[in-house]
Amino acid sequence: SHYLTGLHPWANLIVPRSTRILRDPDLQAGIVLDNDVYRQLPVSGYLSHRFSKSLFPQVPIQADRPPETIPFIELQHIEDAIFFRQRTSRLITQVLAGQYRDEDTGNIQRQPLGEHPTIIVPPVWNKIRPVLYQVVSTAWGTGVILEAKDFFTIGPDRRDLHCIILDNYAINLTSGYRGFDKFMISVKDFVWVYDVKPSVQAMQNPHAVLRKSRIPRTTVLESNSAYFFRVDHFAFVTPRQRDDKIYGIVLSTLVRRERIQSFQAAFEDAPDPVVVPPSVCAFDIATVQPDEMLLAESRYNVSTAIRFSEPPVSVQAQNQLCDAIRHTLPMHPSEGLLPLKVFRLDPSEYAWLDDRMGKFDSFHDDPKTAKRKMSKLFNVACSALAALDSLVDDKISHWVTATIP
Repeated sequence: SHYLTGLHPWANLIVPRSTRILRDPDLQAGIVLDNDVYRQLPVSGYLSHRFSKSLFPQVPIQADRPPETIPFIELQHIEDAIFFRQRTSRLITQVLAGQYRDEDTGNIQRQPLGEHPTIIVPPVWNKIRPVLYQVVSTAWGTGVILEAKDFFTIGPDRRDLHCIILDNYAINLTSGYRGFDKFMISVKDFVWVYDVKPSVQAMQNPHAVLRKSRIPRTTVLESNSAYFFRVDHFAFVTPRQRDDKIYGIVLSTLVRRERIQSFQAAFEDAPDPVVVPPSVCAFDIATVQPDEMLLAESRYNVSTAIRFSEPPVSVQAQNQLCDAIRHTLPMHPSEGLLPLKVFRLDPSEYAWLDDRMGKFDSFHDDPKTAKRKMSKLFNVACSALAALDSLVDDKISHWVTATIP
């Protein structure tokens, strides 16, 4: 047993890491999430026992030997999740009893457009330490949908905390302004959430919305999507952006009323297609063609898997936790990542491609650059081939095996 035993249904299955070391001001937190360590969700999601075993902390915390650096995603701690669950439970009680009074934040200045203040290590605010969430959908009006990144926040009895809303009335503690510039947010961005308040849905019909928000979700957005909570105070995590542009290939176009509305494309390091809207394009998409090469500014692709913030007490406990999450459906299982900005190739890029199709003189002039560009071309070509397969996957018959638990 430990000091958190009895405060969480799964507390007896884990060994909490040292908060003294995790909260040491000298501990260096990094933004790099190696995809070989923090792996992308497989097609089978959390049904894969082997994958679920990789969701426990990867950086050992030893009292006599603190790590030199630790990825920010491992700063999560079950203690913070427990306190977050307790605060939200009290909030639910107030809302259901009709005793909650919302504080108006409409008089607080909006975050200026073009600004996106971020942090890595979250500070303590009002004696509160935050929990980690991640953007899984930007299709919620002017807001976005967040998914919890610690199973100890959600499980096994708080599915109302699985997905929550981040809208323009939430306060960014990094800047002091409310809201955010949505054009500077990407799916898979991380957010430190300090506290929440009831959503508009919850205030209108609290009992029904609470019940619906606790039903296991099949997708992020459904016709009857219900979210009981929205963020009150938060801070964006500094994203890791690529230094150089990546290649993309147009796969297909969406045409309505004889005009291209958007297009699907594949980009480097992502075998899934993404829908590219005009808002992220630095050109008129009316003339875009399938198989056209593009350039894009992008963040590094990261996993959307929910993790366990603490290591298991035993192999049996690990198996029990992995079994408990088997039927959790990923909210954003795709590996595709919408770029921040998409560009057409400039003349020098076209000239290099023409040379590559010809005598390839540029290889003799600059072998190092030629090899680097060729690796990027092979990368995007592989992504495009995989993406094309997934585009027609729903039109192909597959043998399936159903298991009745």
